[in-house]
Amino acid sequence: MQVEKMSFDEVSDFEKMIERIYGTKIKFNHWLFKVFGYEIYIVNKEIASIDINVPSIMSLGLSLGKIKGDRMQLTVEGSQIIGKTATRNIAIIDEKNLNNFLQGMNFSAGQLINCDDGQIVLIKFKDYFVGCGLLNKDTIKNVLPKSKRIFSDMRKI
Repeated sequence: MQVEKMSFDEVSDFEKMIERIYGTKIKFNHWLFKVFGYEIYIVNKEIASIDINVPSIMSLGLSLGKIKGDRMQLTVEGSQIIGKTATRNIAIIDEKNLNNFLQGMNFSAGQLINCDDGQIVLIKFKDYFVGCGLLNKDTIKNVLPKSKRIFSDMRKI
């Protein structure tokens, strides 16, 4: 695993990207690492006592998401962290579209809050941020990983 600690300037650029895309200022008091040059992980500063370059380390901290050009594809956990204070690029969905989202299907956008077409938006159901998707006009393309999808109707549970 190719891991490198992000420099102060890289962290600053990441924070500015979050502010530009999601309209929220976040200051990270933890260390941020890049894995393979584009996956971003947040790690407690106590990691300094561990040699991260040993081959036996398979994962590191909490994954926030991936940087893809001028887009940021957040993980479910990343969307929950960023979404708490976000003011832009938020799609609020109903229960039917939540089921579609959790099953990995594309779905209609519902209520949009300051969204840019072609941007990855945070998906919000009631008071919960459940992930993100790519907004294309009035449809959201699902980017939820297959490992997190639910393949049965939520109402039956």
